[in-house]
Amino acid sequence: MNLLERLRASQGKLISSAGTMGFQQLATEALDSAKQFAAGSRILLWSDDVRQIIVTLASADQAGADVFIAHRTIARPEIDSMLERFSITHLVQPGATENLKAQPGAPSRFVYVMTSGTTRAPKVARHTLSSLFGTIQSTQSSRQSRWLLTFPATAFAGLQVVFSAVLGGGDLVLPPERTMEAFAQTAATHAVTHISGTPTFWRSFLLVLGDRELSLHQITVGGEAVDQATLDRLKQRFPSARITHIYASTEAGVGFSVHDCRAGIPAVWISGGVGDVHLRVNDGVLEIKSPRALKRYESGEATPLDAEGWLSSGDLVRLEGDRYLFVGRTDRRLNVGGFKITPEEVEAVLMGCDAVADVQVSGLASPISGQVLCATVVPRSAADRDQVKKTVQQFAYQRLEPFKVPRVIRVVEALQASDSGKKARQ
Repeated sequence: MNLLERLRASQGKLISSAGTMGFQQLATEALDSAKQFAAGSRILLWSDDVRQIIVTLASADQAGADVFIAHRTIARPEIDSMLERFSITHLVQPGATENLKAQPGAPSRFVYVMTSGTTRAPKVARHTLSSLFGTIQSTQSSRQSRWLLTFPATAFAGLQVVFSAVLGGGDLVLPPERTMEAFAQTAATHAVTHISGTPTFWRSFLLVLGDRELSLHQITVGGEAVDQATLDRLKQRFPSARITHIYASTEAGVGFSVHDCRAGIPAVWISGGVGDVHLRVNDGVLEIKSPRALKRYESGEATPLDAEGWLSSGDLVRLEGDRYLFVGRTDRRLNVGGFKITPEEVEAVLMGCDAVADVQVSGLASPISGQVLCATVVPRSAADRDQVKKTVQQFAYQRLEPFKVPRVIRVVEALQASDSGKKARQ
């Protein structure tokens, strides 16, 4: 079945502050919308309206058209550049579809997903509906799910959540605004059963949720390396939930999932693979080969895949026992007295301190050692800040090598996060 037919078959609903609408009704809208697109049209979808995203993707699939999904945060000059560079025939934005009178090409159904583009023009990765959503199936369990959307709808992770509900036949709940209080209140009010978020999201969510009643069936964690303390706290708060650490990205597509509530991945996967995904470690960096990886960058960058289809993830891993643990990113290593340190490996240790709800480690310039480590800590309770600092420092000295111990400790109410829910690292 194509996307339109899957919408027609769904009993799920889109739930927001504007009201409730069945996905079957969106199928009717998509069928009507498809009439404006000729086969071979190239649509630029510049909208974060979830209803519009679903309808546009379904109508494009029906018509045999390509869709470029652009974040609403991208500035208009960059959008105008895309219209010309990618021979766009239709611009879809909130409340309007503009026919640009460009000449359609050959019929195709590619979906182009963009990186965040926060510091430069976004990269544009070519996918198909199958490579994006091919792992999502409709089951008895999925048809009883109620998903909360915590990611931006146009991001790769957000699209996965939207279509997990759409194609799985469950409900999708939209918060009135993207704040942690709104997420917590909406989840409790609408009795959501499934939530996907970054580890940073989950640590803040646990703090804000407080003692609100919420019974989750599925917790999905992704986008950042997850530490054992965060997994343990999620299991303690939601003992009946299935906790899944998912590995996915705009380039790799949906890679693999870990369900055993242990940090890292089983070492046997490196030699034996997992499902249809192959893994290997090259100079401490995880590499992945997946049928759901991007086809290419449409924006002109060199393909991130080698001649055999392997993608270097940029994620550093270290073998400990029967697991490979994620210890950071290749582009985030700090130099402390000649030692290379990743912030994530220090954060994972400090998260084991009971006084710490979340922590971010960064480097401060030092004329002597190059950099010194600074730990910015969110406490789990409203304890005295000086006591929190002392507790964290003692914990660090007992468990970290001297050069990994933060010399500066700051206590804050919340960490700064990016729009995607990850720690905003400089």
